[in-house]
Amino acid sequence: MKINLTANNVMKKSELSVERGIEIQTEQLALWAKVLKPECFERLQTWAVSTNENAETGFQIVRGSSLDMFVFNDLMRENNLMLRTQERKKKS
Repeated sequence: MKINLTANNVMKKSELSVERGIEIQTEQLALWAKVLKPECFERLQTWAVSTNENAETGFQIVRGSSLDMFVFNDLMRENNLMLRTQERKKKS
C-alpha cells in the first residue's frame, strides 16, 4: 500500500478555521462540565475562551491537552491548598 503525501492531502495549519477550533473547544468543555466542580469548570471555561477573540487560526484556540493541563494544574493547586489547611488545623 502506497501513501501519497502531496500538498493536496496534508492538512495545513491554516486549514483549521477559528470556527472549527471553537466547535472543538465547546465539545471538549461540555465533557469537562460533566466531571468538574462548578467553580473549577468556571475557571477552566473563563481561561479557555479568553483568547478566542484574537485567534487567527483554529490552532490558536485553547483545546485538547491544553485544557487537560489546566484542569490538572487547577486540581493540584486546589488539593495543595486543602492539604495546607489540614496541616494548619493539626498544628493548632
